[in-house]
Amino acid sequence: MARHGPLWAALLVTLAALGVYATTAAPGLTITAAGADGAELAVAVRTLGIAHPTGYPTYVLLAQAARLLPGGALAGRLSLFSALAAALTVGAVALAAAELVSGEERPLPAVVAALTAGLTLAAAGLFWSQAVIVEVYTLHTLFLALAVWLLLRWRRRGGPSLALAGLGLGLGLGNHVSLALGAAGAAAFLAVARGRPRRPTWRELLAAGGALLGGLLVYLYLPLRAAADPWLNWGNPRTLAAFWDHVTAASYQHYLFQVPWQQALGRLSAVASLLLRDLFPHGVLLGAAGAIVLGRRDRAALLLLGVPAGLGLLLALTYGGADSYVHLLPLYTGWALCAGVAAGKAAALLRGRWGPQAARAALLLPLLALPLFARGWGTWDQRRAPTSAAAWQRSLAAMPAGGILLTAADEYTFPLWYLQAVDGARPDVALVDVRLLEWGWYREQLPARYPGLIVPEAGPAGWLRALLEANAGRPALTMAGIPLPEGYSLQNAGPLFKVAAPLPPIVPC
Repeated sequence: MARHGPLWAALLVTLAALGVYATTAAPGLTITAAGADGAELAVAVRTLGIAHPTGYPTYVLLAQAARLLPGGALAGRLSLFSALAAALTVGAVALAAAELVSGEERPLPAVVAALTAGLTLAAAGLFWSQAVIVEVYTLHTLFLALAVWLLLRWRRRGGPSLALAGLGLGLGLGNHVSLALGAAGAAAFLAVARGRPRRPTWRELLAAGGALLGGLLVYLYLPLRAAADPWLNWGNPRTLAAFWDHVTAASYQHYLFQVPWQQALGRLSAVASLLLRDLFPHGVLLGAAGAIVLGRRDRAALLLLGVPAGLGLLLALTYGGADSYVHLLPLYTGWALCAGVAAGKAAALLRGRWGPQAARAALLLPLLALPLFARGWGTWDQRRAPTSAAAWQRSLAAMPAGGILLTAADEYTFPLWYLQAVDGARPDVALVDVRLLEWGWYREQLPARYPGLIVPEAGPAGWLRALLEANAGRPALTMAGIPLPEGYSLQNAGPLFKVAAPLPPIVPC
């Protein structure tokens, strides 16, 4: 029974995390925790469509299971999907921590390591914030944690775990391309695995590489679904050029290293504050101590954890997007694993000096996460958090029949898409994001979504003026200020603002 202690520990933290996240998950539409993309992802799931780059085909396909859950809004069920992925991540991290504790230190130190690593990550605020909303990041950390666990398991036992890690990395790259950071860590891990205790054979490496490529085949979803013209068909990636632009997120690459180095260095203090907030000093110290332990006795494992953590930190410091901090999740994962290593090492030292009874005192280390759970409950509970769903619903309800509702931000566009494509609200209203009018694929989709809407070729003054002039008989309104063509103005119209056309010139008598 003791031999299976780490497995039971992993199961315990998985169930505990699932209970916490399911209890605090958002029951419906929300844009908190930089989760504005969640509404668009829900539309992609509901319509089997294509989301913004990179399309996230693995998420869209796996999340179809959430549609089978009984009752509640689709957004709420997808929040539970995030909660499940987060809980499974916690379990995988616990198993990986047990693998990092060497054989002679088992089983109690491995149990302590598993409990400490799992609960440390589960209670961390950044991770918790993503576990209760509709987003791809807990599924991302799940694939990362599974790859780490499988690689460590392969090193100790051999077998198909290396190929399974490759498959997981391939599928995970279909969920979020930043898992390439985890793949870099895996490559570094295998490069220094010089037969201690196992060195990969060429056959194993080829099998792992083939499995990775097999997982990447999930991206075939994009051109296949694009050919079916779903309601949401971002980029329409049916041609090779459009497919490549979508998969490589060509339209977002300008965000990479966009932050100046002086400002990026200034963000380091914010990262340190975030770690202290989410891990408390004891978690930070345990993680640092575990990294030192790995640096002395297991540099391959330190590379496996440190490469994605370090590259993720670099990305978080220099990425220009609003949600750059989510790239810290590999750092959080690695830090939790190092904390588990330190706790397991402490249990082993206690056992070696004072015997098995004294080693049980190390079980107090996982309990240090309990205050984090107590504090996080009030911070990350989305069931009672205010949302803007009512404002979006009021805006649609206030629209005149056949009107055009103009938007210019994801926080407005995506929730309104959700209300139309998922809830079926106000199909007579044409939703037009003025930013996307620059893209041919978007202009082509608008008449299919909204029969009767005229999308002409742009004139000298741009696409928005051409669209407003071509649909002059349809009232145009907006929820907030948007860039308007010269001469157009906004007039207060209750919860919305009416777009007023310029007055005709006065012709002298």
